[in-house]
Amino acid sequence: MKSYAKYVAAMLLLMTAVSSWAGCREDALEGDWTVFYRDNGFPTSVLAPDEVINIQFDHKSRAFSVSLSDPEWRSWEANWDSVCVDGRTVLLGAIQRRHGRATLVIEISRVADTHDLLRNAAGEVRERQIKIRFPQPFAASGLSGALAELAERGLLASHPGHAHGWE
Repeated sequence: MKSYAKYVAAMLLLMTAVSSWAGCREDALEGDWTVFYRDNGFPTSVLAPDEVINIQFDHKSRAFSVSLSDPEWRSWEANWDSVCVDGRTVLLGAIQRRHGRATLVIEISRVADTHDLLRNAAGEVRERQIKIRFPQPFAASGLSGALAELAERGLLASHPGHAHGWE
């Protein structure tokens, strides 16, 4: 009886681990993602609107490659990794200014909740979106204080240092 209980507990643990692992598919982030904001004329992050982030996952080497079409920023290659958070893959890496020394940490994940989908200036919403977040408080151009205040008052759809992308 004791070994049967251990067997059942082990099976439950295995099923839970497999179901949580199954939600973290690295290839879910693959694609060409166009950066956008609710108002592309007033971006709330360092990435230029309408530029593309290309994310590829090599299944053989289990490595990500990320490239940016943004004229100001480039991917810091060979330094991308993923973690599983609440059943979702979060891609962690960094971008560097093309003509300078600034390096920013970046987090990229799929939008999982329909309430988090962002409308563009034309009012269009696409269901396949990613969130692009910069944890540093200074990542919102030079206006971080003013943007943070607007975000706190609920006047921005996205917080400073935050963008979205869609396919």
